[in-house]
Amino acid sequence: MVSSGELDATAVAGPREEPEVESARTETASVGTPILVWIVYILGSIAAVVLAASVVFVVLAYATSGGGGFGVAVSVPSLVVCLALVAVALATYLWRRFEGRR
Repeated sequence: MVSSGELDATAVAGPREEPEVESARTETASVGTPILVWIVYILGSIAAVVLAASVVFVVLAYATSGGGGFGVAVSVPSLVVCLALVAVALATYLWRRFEGRR
């Protein structure tokens, strides 16, 4: 049971406010990696894997053919796109990594 003295004290004090918790939520919500950055990282990583796998297959073909019994057909637009994706992902990573040190 609540006595009348306790009821009056609660009514006078009003609801408790916790400004520290709300400000912490606001700060936490603004911290994080934007989705566009993750997309750039993922596309750059995929492009890097494709380029690395291509190099491995060419090296293996060269090693197993005895020094030149194969041909390499390179699509210049696809090579440029893959290299551009890797460069953009690397530049984004470096920019975000060293931005805080200024």
